[in-house]
Amino acid sequence: EDCEVIVKTDAQHELFSIIRSCNRSSPHMELIRVILVVLTNLAKHPSLLTRLATDKSIGALTDLIHMFRDKSTIFALSSSLLETLLRSSNVLTSKYSTLENKKRLRGILLMSKEKASSTDDMRKGIRCLENAFQLMNALPANPRPCCRF
Repeated sequence: EDCEVIVKTDAQHELFSIIRSCNRSSPHMELIRVILVVLTNLAKHPSLLTRLATDKSIGALTDLIHMFRDKSTIFALSSSLLETLLRSSNVLTSKYSTLENKKRLRGILLMSKEKASSTDDMRKGIRCLENAFQLMNALPANPRPCCRF
């Protein structure tokens, strides 16, 4: 019920806006972590996924993965959510599968693997990012970016 209220009021867009306004300070990282947990819980409801899976949410998650690739918890939560959202929509995955986005994710993935710590969160994040990258490669590439991330 609470999840439906959040989505009906489009609060998920506000949550992604808050994420975009955060920096790498400890209080902001804790806020991002809590927001990602809320968004992950929303994504567990198939009926709500279509409202969560948007160009803006994918862009925000990609930026988050890039910005926090060395912070295992945020990296794992954002990579997992990106994978979930991409799995929910072939149309969105196809739009997101530009050469530029593939190159960006591949770079993040390679850097993360090189510097991967032994934490379970980091391994989970890398696994989810690999899955998202495979989803993108399974569909024809979109020759032009749908938006700049």
